[in-house]
Amino acid sequence: MKKPYWLVFVFLLWLIGASVWYILGVKGLSTDPKYFQPQPALVAVIEIVVMLSGAFIIGFGLAWWLRDEDVQRLVADRHEAEYALQNQRGALDATRKDFEQTHQKLLHAEERIGLLIGEKEHLMRQVESGNQQVQKDIQQARENEARAKQQEAEITSLRFRIRILENEVDEKTKQLETWRQDAAKTAAAPREKPVATPKPAMKPTPQEKDDLTQIKGIGPRFQQKLNSLDIYSFKQISEMSGEEVERLAEVIEVFPDRIHRDNWIGQATKLYMKKMSKE
Repeated sequence: MKKPYWLVFVFLLWLIGASVWYILGVKGLSTDPKYFQPQPALVAVIEIVVMLSGAFIIGFGLAWWLRDEDVQRLVADRHEAEYALQNQRGALDATRKDFEQTHQKLLHAEERIGLLIGEKEHLMRQVESGNQQVQKDIQQARENEARAKQQEAEITSLRFRIRILENEVDEKTKQLETWRQDAAKTAAAPREKPVATPKPAMKPTPQEKDDLTQIKGIGPRFQQKLNSLDIYSFKQISEMSGEEVERLAEVIEVFPDRIHRDNWIGQATKLYMKKMSKE
């Protein structure tokens, strides 16, 4: 049983006990039916009811007055709690909104990071492809540079050979003119004299031998091999063609690229020109 019901039950027992005590003890009424007087008993009952009712009302009012401060304090605490609860709800709503905004920003950042990672991978592939292309271009440039040097050496050699041929043509022209003059004189002379014929080209004399080791890439061993092939002078090397260089490389057991890389023909041409200028 709950406490309020116990209080009501005790209060009723108190009423009954107080009523019996007042009627029997104070008023002195008898419980014998022979001596029962209705009017004094009724008056006693009314007095008891009035006194108990008054006591109840005074006690209830006193209790109410005593509890009013607690009730007001509780009401104030309740209002404060409700106000704090509203504030907490507002803060919670704001926090929820901030959380949603932060979550949206986080999703956007993750999406952006994914795009950046994709762009990075694409750029890395482009950089790798560019590096490969650069390596190819560098290799091609080196090949072109080596080819250009080779062609430059060949051009230099050809120019020098052209000069030599021009000089030889001039010499042959002069010699031919001399022969014509000699032939005219011979025809006009009373006796015929035999016309001299040009002698075939001779191998270089010892005085025409050059120190081939002055050419970078030719040592004493290569010089001996070249001399064994009747190659003694700078002029002979400067007049070599591409096919002659390849055949020479096979005989002296060296790669043709080395001859072109060291530019034997260009060096021989410069050394021969230097020699001719001194003479």
